[in-house]
Parts: sequence; C-alpha cells; structure tokens
Amino acid sequence: MIEQGLVTYLLANAGLSALIGNRLHNKTLPQNPTVPAVVWQLISDPHEQTHSGPSELAHPRFQFACWSKTTLEALQVARVLRLALNGYAGAMGAEETFGSFLLDQRDFPDPETGLTRRIADYRIWHKET
Repeated sequence: MIEQGLVTYLLANAGLSALIGNRLHNKTLPQNPTVPAVVWQLISDPHEQTHSGPSELAHPRFQFACWSKTTLEALQVARVLRLALNGYAGAMGAEETFGSFLLDQRDFPDPETGLTRRIADYRIWHKET
C-alpha cells in the first residue's frame, strides 16, 4: 500500500523528522496542534491500463500541507519535503516507486488558527501491490 510506504519513508527522513518529529497527519490537523506539522491526503489515484488489461502501474497525486506559525518555517518544511520527494525513485517502505514529482505549490494563511501553510502536490509513480 503506497500510503503506508510513503508515511514510513517520510518519517524515516532525517531532515523532515528534525523539523516535524512524528507530526505527519492524514487528512486533518489535530485540534490545538503542535507545529510545524505536515498533513497529507490522497487527491486522486489513477491507474495505467494496457490493451491486455491493468499494467500494475499507478500514479496517485498526494497533497501535503506544511503547517507552521510563520511563513518562513512553513516554507522550510516544504523545502525539506521537496528534497525528500521530488525526483525520488526507490523504496518507500515495502513499496517500489519509479519517480516522485512536485506538481504545484501554494501558500494559504488560516485566519481562524493564526497558522500558515504551504501546500504542495506530488505525483508518485509506483508499482501496484
């Protein structure tokens, strides 16, 4: 399962864990969060087909929101995430990936919490398991 491999890979990344520890959350930021933190979610999950049927190749799009108290810190977390993911091919936990690519980034302050976030979308090509 690529989601488990992705989480395992990111939590094992020394640069990212130095900034966020184990604060890698699925879909939502906890109430009263400790930041910086990263929230990830699956945006789309296309699978390649051939004339013979499924190719066992998928390329889901994941979105990562790098939350922080300051814009500069959110940008730093997003930068370290980019260094870990963009262009990476290899093992993500037990999953085999062929390439991970940054698609887009944007900033969003959250007036309700006073926090800011840099959102980044990545496409991860991998073998289906």
